[in-house]
Amino acid sequence: TTEAKSIGKQIGESVLEAASFASPTGLFNTKLGIEKAAKATQTTLKTKPSISIDIAGSTSANIVELDTEASITGATITRYSTGTTDKADVLVEALNNTIISAGSGAGAFNFSTGSTTAVAVSGAIAVGILDNTTTATIDSSSITNAGNVAVRALASGSETLIGLGMSVATASSGYSMSMSVSVGIITDSVNAELKNSTITGNSNAAASGRQLVVQSYQETDIAIGGGSLAIGNSGGIGFTVTYAEISDPSETRSAAGA
Repeated sequence: TTEAKSIGKQIGESVLEAASFASPTGLFNTKLGIEKAAKATQTTLKTKPSISIDIAGSTSANIVELDTEASITGATITRYSTGTTDKADVLVEALNNTIISAGSGAGAFNFSTGSTTAVAVSGAIAVGILDNTTTATIDSSSITNAGNVAVRALASGSETLIGLGMSVATASSGYSMSMSVSVGIITDSVNAELKNSTITGNSNAAASGRQLVVQSYQETDIAIGGGSLAIGNSGGIGFTVTYAEISDPSETRSAAGA
């Protein structure tokens, strides 16, 4: 208050000096204006903030592109045998086991008591993008006196995405808003392929020992979710958005020419 009066007085004296020089007859009215200016300055400095705002946010993201490949390409495999049951067992196997977790949380707490209005806003976003490829291939190859031949592409794992938001405003005029967004996009593929190849089994070996297997298999556990909490004496808004897009362009095939 003392500082406000001093500032008002200094402003007033400067204005008074200029006004007196320009128009001595208007000195009385000028003094009245100075007093009003000083009071206005004092009132302004006494005014308390009318609003208090707390904002909190967080984001987490996982972007994964793993390529796992096992292949035999352009090879000649022969088990030399002279009328015996000797045979060549061939296994081409690609394995992928990926575990991905992403969590995001934010909290805004406004316990203000000196402000007219209190606002608390929080937001959390969790994003996971998986584009893994697991491939097993025998291509442009020749296998003679073959026994068991297997081409396998196997994938497993899990993806977990969680977003949590919380806002609290305790003032008499308290407003809160909370939001969470979880987005998962998964396009993992598993491919097993036998193409442009010749496989000749050993006719002297038992049929049970001359099996051909081309196999692809995928098992992934997916959990995507979120939550929000908004508490305000005058109002609160909370919302959660969860989005999942899952595709599986996997293939298992013995192509023409195999």
